[in-house]
Amino acid sequence: MSKVFVQYRDSKKAEIIAVFSCSQDAARYPNQGEVATESDIYQQYIASVHSLIPVAALSMPS
Repeated sequence: MSKVFVQYRDSKKAEIIAVFSCSQDAARYPNQGEVATESDIYQQYIASVHSLIPVAALSMPS
């Protein structure tokens, strides 16, 4: 099981808005967390990115 660092839209952690290769400065990127690439919330994010930018989604862990 792989994990990735993410930024959520808000403190509810219901929607991912960014993915990072490592943790980021919390002052600049609030609402961070780490999720499994197999999780539903991460797979929803990947699907949304793929629908907007198909080539970019290919380089993200899935």
